Amino acid sequence: MTPWRVGAIACALVSLAGCSPQATNVDDLAGLATAVSEQGVRCDAVDPAQGTDLVKEIGACEGSDVTLYVFESAEALDDWEKVGPLVTPAAVGANWAVTGEPSAIERIADGLGGEMVPAE
Repeated sequence: MTPWRVGAIACALVSLAGCSPQATNVDDLAGLATAVSEQGVRCDAVDPAQGTDLVKEIGACEGSDVTLYVFESAEALDDWEKVGPLVTPAAVGANWAVTGEPSAIERIADGLGGEMVPAE
């Protein structure tokens, strides 16, 4: 069997099983900053801010126009999604979100298995 047929069969089996790539899960702001940098978006250092009831950690990346958010739980992320992207689009993952420059957050969403949430 040729390699492309093996690949096509594997893709079909994954589709039938309902599997899809999972969004990256991060432990903290530093982990998200590293993951963002690995996607080619500069995050030389993070300037942390006070967390909120919904957000465990918040920080602005130095070197680019993006803000990072890390959440304690999926429920907190779901609640943030109701208000966070009202003004600006966001890339949203398993327990994180990133707002800022649209092309940067699209790259982050694609690279980390997140999804784009447009501003309303």
